[in-house]
Amino acid sequence: MQNKLKTLVIGLGLMMGSMSMVYAQADLDYYQLARAEGKKNNFAKATTYCLEGLKQSPSDLDLKEYLGKCYLETRKLDQARMTLLDVLRKSPDRDDSRRYLITIESLSKRHASAICYVNELLETNPYDKDLWLKKVSLYKELHNNVEAEKSISRLLQIFPNDKNVQLAYHTIIKENASNSVKKENLEEAVIQYQQALLTAKRDPEMYDNLINTQIKLGNYSEALNSTNKAIFLMPNNSEFTSKKASILEAQGNYTLAISTLEEALRRQNNPQLRRQLDYLIGESARIQANNDPYVLYSKLYAKNKGDQVALNYLLNTSIERGKYDDAQDLLRNALRSNPNSKDLLLKQVVVYERTQQTGKLEAIYERLNQLYPSDTDIAAKYVQIRFNRAKKDLLNLEYNKAIEGFQIASKHLEYEESALQGLFQSYAAQKNKVKAMETINQLIASHPTEERYALMKLDYLLQTQDYELALAYAKQLQRQFPNSKAVPDELENMANQFAKVLMANEKYDDVISLTDYVIGVNPDRLQAYLYGLNARVSQDRFQDAEDYTKKALVQFPNHKDLRMRLAGIQSEMNKHQEAAQLLGDLRREYPYNDTLASAWIEQMMMHAKTLEQDNHRVEAIQVYQQVLNERPKDLMTSIKLLSLYGAENQNEQALALVEQCLKYHPNNNDLIFQKAVIYENTGDINQALSLYEQYVPTADRAERMKDHIKFLRSKNYQNTITASFTNVKSDSIMLNIPVASLEYSFKGSLWNSFVARVNYAGKNTGVGIQGELDWYHTFKKGTNFLISAGVANQFFQKYKFSASVFQPFAKDWQVEIGGRYARLNNDANFYTAVLGLERSWKSVWVNAKAFYMNDGKENYYNLLGQSRFYMINDRDYLTLMAGIGNAPEDQRLDFQLNNFLSYANSMVGAGYRHHIGYKSSLGLMGNWYSYKMSSESYINQYNVSILFSTRF
Repeated sequence: MQNKLKTLVIGLGLMMGSMSMVYAQADLDYYQLARAEGKKNNFAKATTYCLEGLKQSPSDLDLKEYLGKCYLETRKLDQARMTLLDVLRKSPDRDDSRRYLITIESLSKRHASAICYVNELLETNPYDKDLWLKKVSLYKELHNNVEAEKSISRLLQIFPNDKNVQLAYHTIIKENASNSVKKENLEEAVIQYQQALLTAKRDPEMYDNLINTQIKLGNYSEALNSTNKAIFLMPNNSEFTSKKASILEAQGNYTLAISTLEEALRRQNNPQLRRQLDYLIGESARIQANNDPYVLYSKLYAKNKGDQVALNYLLNTSIERGKYDDAQDLLRNALRSNPNSKDLLLKQVVVYERTQQTGKLEAIYERLNQLYPSDTDIAAKYVQIRFNRAKKDLLNLEYNKAIEGFQIASKHLEYEESALQGLFQSYAAQKNKVKAMETINQLIASHPTEERYALMKLDYLLQTQDYELALAYAKQLQRQFPNSKAVPDELENMANQFAKVLMANEKYDDVISLTDYVIGVNPDRLQAYLYGLNARVSQDRFQDAEDYTKKALVQFPNHKDLRMRLAGIQSEMNKHQEAAQLLGDLRREYPYNDTLASAWIEQMMMHAKTLEQDNHRVEAIQVYQQVLNERPKDLMTSIKLLSLYGAENQNEQALALVEQCLKYHPNNNDLIFQKAVIYENTGDINQALSLYEQYVPTADRAERMKDHIKFLRSKNYQNTITASFTNVKSDSIMLNIPVASLEYSFKGSLWNSFVARVNYAGKNTGVGIQGELDWYHTFKKGTNFLISAGVANQFFQKYKFSASVFQPFAKDWQVEIGGRYARLNNDANFYTAVLGLERSWKSVWVNAKAFYMNDGKENYYNLLGQSRFYMINDRDYLTLMAGIGNAPEDQRLDFQLNNFLSYANSMVGAGYRHHIGYKSSLGLMGNWYSYKMSSESYINQYNVSILFSTRF
């Protein structure tokens, strides 16, 4: 049997799991559905899911961003652009949207716009190689070769060893050089080819282009140097050997040209070189047949070193022909006799320039500049050399050399601004803050309307983490450039960095002051709001934080995180209802966000708990019901709701809820106990007993549970016998009459009980016997009534009849309305109207009754108050009572009624009822009556009653 039950439970569990999977599939996130289709390259279907999802959640920016990607993939470029721009307007920090827009603008041939998005991404990702390469590519599409070259040069500085970057740099420079050649800007083409060869030293085409350009410029010596480098790096390339021979031929150096070809042919037989060698030998023979003036002047000069004509011819010709060694020898000898000759030194300059001896060139210009300071051409050339050299030194991180060159150049108006920029960069790189600040301040003073230098200073202050000075300067710039677009961005950037440092140092007041200023200047700066909010929360200034967040939401009304933060702050302020309402709105906008769902439920639970603590149980029930509608399987919420249903006597709702919970949590021990309690509260003892017997209590509750089951079983007893005896003592001998009663009670059902009673009283004149019948009936709504009738032979009322209706209201209140009729021994008719009110607490019961009586002649009244104080449980209690009136109210002694009519009386009483087990009880009661017989005469009566009752 146990195995079958176990198999059944496992089967049900598997069925429930399958159903959960089905429901989970039904509730899949549109975002996830769209991405799944996207991974299959089915972007048309993905677009459909995105649009469907946005109908339900129009503010879901993740979904909208993916819709933009889908439009891009399906080549709906205008729709993609509009969608992604809307995303960026609402959430400016989404890099993926910008990357999609770069592709969109590139495909749309809107390259300038694409460059703007690349630049925005590079501000936060300055070392993203792919972004730099994309930027270079876009500039190429725009045919902006200058900016393309700047960008690729910057990228090469960042990644100097990256092969792909080197290749891109090489390609750009090569193309720019080619364009320069087409524009006949040959000098610039030479520089560009040389730059390209720095990263592609063995590119034969590049060397060939460089050499050809140098030849076009007539710089045969430079062309020869370039050819020699190419041969050194590519010794097996016969084209360069042929080109070298051709250059030597152009210089008239047939001997070296021939020897070059002969040496190459000794290493490898090459028909082309062989034909060129034959040609050169023939041409050399033809030329040598003529007299060469150079040779003649050489002979003249050898005989007379003072022959200036010969010297000038030889110098000019040797330089022209590229015979730099000859020229150098001539200059060396000439300068010995005339070391400060401007003409000779300038020719020395030409030799150094042609042979690319940069160091010597700089030295000779420095000497020329010292010797001829008034020569503006020499000065300009010297400054240009030092300035260009300083720029190279800066790129090579040789800051001291760079500073020296920039200092020289800064003294000349043409280079002053650029040189000061170079000095500032050099000092900043050396972390020489004093010099850097002096230099940037000099630039600002020289160009007070130039915003860029002010921004450079602000950026430097941020780099050096001098945040206080940066803040003061940013405020100054805000006033100085009120219409600037860049200053507010720099102000925000500075404030964010400063606020981060202040937060780390727990200087929250400073953070608040800083961010309030930024927002005052730029109310649309989200990050400033977030820092200001964090500072207020860190100080537990929750009211201020709440007001501040609401202010931020005026600027960013749909910002999800801000709204969640507001809910969190309201929770800290115990405004759980407001927090839950705010989170509820967010859940409707983001129905698939589990974090929001959990936060909403947490706030609803806290709100419900607060309502419970404030004794607003009905409202708490409504809140718990909302939570349970969201999570019907949540056991903790169900148990809290069951407890409240019990406190409010909402047994039907409690029973429906516990049945629902047991479907999700079958055989749950706590739920079984709760269900038993509900049946007990509704009076269905048999159902309650069945469930209590299934319940497995903890060790500390086991004995109490056994005892409670015994108690419930005792409630099923239908028969009760009660015997009582009342002894009456008074100041009047005639009133000392004992009374005994024997009563049988039968409980036929939950709704009906019947009682038969016999009362016995004895006097010296005889015995009085009274018989009574009672019927108690309870309706399902709680209303009940009592009907009673009695008849007696003597002493007691001849016959009597009474009826009362009891109506519960509110929670623990009940009102009684009734009437009685009695035929007294003197044959008078006696009528009584009864109005009662009672209230129950956990351990106290109080009852008050008012009686209006009439015997056909006079009106009488009595007011009676009773109370019970329960000890351990509702079976043992202490009774206190008191009454006052002009007619007594004690149905046990109603045979005395006609003796004391019209006499003012008062009564007090006390008693105790104790149960012996769950079947029997024993009671003791004492009452003291005082009757005013006349203005000076009273009768006191003392009643002592004992009672024993048993059930079976």
